[in-house]
Amino acid sequence: MNHTFYLWLNAKNENSDPDLVRPSHKQVYIYAHFILETIGGRDYLFRRDPKVRKLAAYYSVLNIDQANVEGLNSNGTDIRPHLDLTLKDLVNQIDLSFRNQYLWKLENLRKKYKLSWRHFCRLEQWLEMSQRFS
Repeated sequence: MNHTFYLWLNAKNENSDPDLVRPSHKQVYIYAHFILETIGGRDYLFRRDPKVRKLAAYYSVLNIDQANVEGLNSNGTDIRPHLDLTLKDLVNQIDLSFRNQYLWKLENLRKKYKLSWRHFCRLEQWLEMSQRFS
């Protein structure tokens, strides 16, 4: 369902049903930025089922990437920390139907933004350390 919605949002075909108003990429970017970058957005996600939270973060990362491609990232949202966290979350979420496709896409984005696994491992070490002290 989420993937179909994402495809519909990003479809190039403007000859769709005139009663269905598709939000602009700029509007979708604003929501993706809100979900990933604000306390309210993060709080909203953490009140959801873990699968929904992880998929919302995944599609938000894809939308931020699309905003970067189109030059719409007006808030300067840095995709890299969200890419790392989303990748880590989806690696550990084994019961998603399209998990391999999600991981493949995130791996390609990781290469695009030149994030190394070393960087990813340092992030995991930091998260483990922060959990020990909390």
